[in-house]
Amino acid sequence: MAQRPKTEPSLGTPRSGSQQGLRVRNRQLVLTTILNEGAATQSELARSTGLSQGTISSLVKELVADRVVETEAVVSSGRRATLVSLKSDAQIVVGVDVGRTHLRVATFNLRHELLGRKDFALELGHSYTQTLALAGECLTELLEVSGHDRAAILSCVVGIPVSIDTYSMSVIQGSVLPTWAGVDLREVSEQHLGTPVTLENDANLGALAHSVYDDTEAKNLVYIKIASGIGAGLVQDGRIYRSTSGLSGEIGHFQVFDAGTVCYCGNRGCLETIASTRSLVADFGRMRMNPEPTLSGLVAEVEARDPAVLRLIDDAGAALGKTLAVLANLLAPDVIVIGGPLGSAAADLLEAARVAAHRQALPAVEASTNFKVSRFKNDAELWGACALAIQIAGVRALGGGPLSSSITIK
Repeated sequence: MAQRPKTEPSLGTPRSGSQQGLRVRNRQLVLTTILNEGAATQSELARSTGLSQGTISSLVKELVADRVVETEAVVSSGRRATLVSLKSDAQIVVGVDVGRTHLRVATFNLRHELLGRKDFALELGHSYTQTLALAGECLTELLEVSGHDRAAILSCVVGIPVSIDTYSMSVIQGSVLPTWAGVDLREVSEQHLGTPVTLENDANLGALAHSVYDDTEAKNLVYIKIASGIGAGLVQDGRIYRSTSGLSGEIGHFQVFDAGTVCYCGNRGCLETIASTRSLVADFGRMRMNPEPTLSGLVAEVEARDPAVLRLIDDAGAALGKTLAVLANLLAPDVIVIGGPLGSAAADLLEAARVAAHRQALPAVEASTNFKVSRFKNDAELWGACALAIQIAGVRALGGGPLSSSITIK
């Protein structure tokens, strides 16, 4: 069973000295482990929780009797085993990924399985009212198809490509979504989606997706999303790093060239002016004298190994590598993942970035950090929303005392 980040909320159980309190705590520990990690054998649950095989066996029998979990006889490592999973799809979580030009809405069960999704292309400059209203309509349709109602939603996470003020729940910088600035997005999201909402930066969700579903052994992971802007998400010991102000991961505004192009932030030579998809496509258009260049056209030329386009990617990768070297020296992460809509061109970008980082990072740090391209393509943020929503469901469960037979979350 893959190791995934575990929630560590206040247990809210009776005093640990009582047998009843210990039993409740152990029951909650088992359920939260399954919430976070998915179905597991009893032996795997014992290893993950630190409880004895006998205790696990007793708790599983109790949870089966309460109709919270179900068991299945399987073969694991050549031996008979009992697989334990949550009872059914009676309760779900929701993930919403809002981008500069896209909207994705999906529902998941508590086994981290996708139940349904809807994807839409959006116009540049789309308004928060129209986009969130559309997200609410998508969610209604998905619930109708799966046979759920909004009462079945344990938690809902909305990811957006901006930094969010932790107090006002509003956009701090409106460069990517200018019409969304200054709005209490949690309140508006809850109005349109009809359920409590947690807001999160999209790069943070991308980092969590890799920590939960891909790089499960990595304690510290950095995810770099290269799109129309460039942002970074950081997971430390299975948890998203968040600053007090809500501003973090703004690596797109690292200055890489003193005499570079003026960035919309007001500085000159920012990473985004060289390595963002917006800048790459614009440079590609000027090079080809094409007034309407596209990212797909750029990627096609990379795949065709056009030398001029490869030079664009190489220059962007070299600038990115300078930034990655700083991150590596500062954080010494186990993994740095490059993601976003670059598709097959991301591999060339990463290779150029790796060469530059190798020259500038401390040798010991660079040697201990794994550089890779995301395998999620455009879905990292959506799966990160699922992972965070299930973590939130686990925290609420533990904070509310013993879970009922239907795992109802208040």
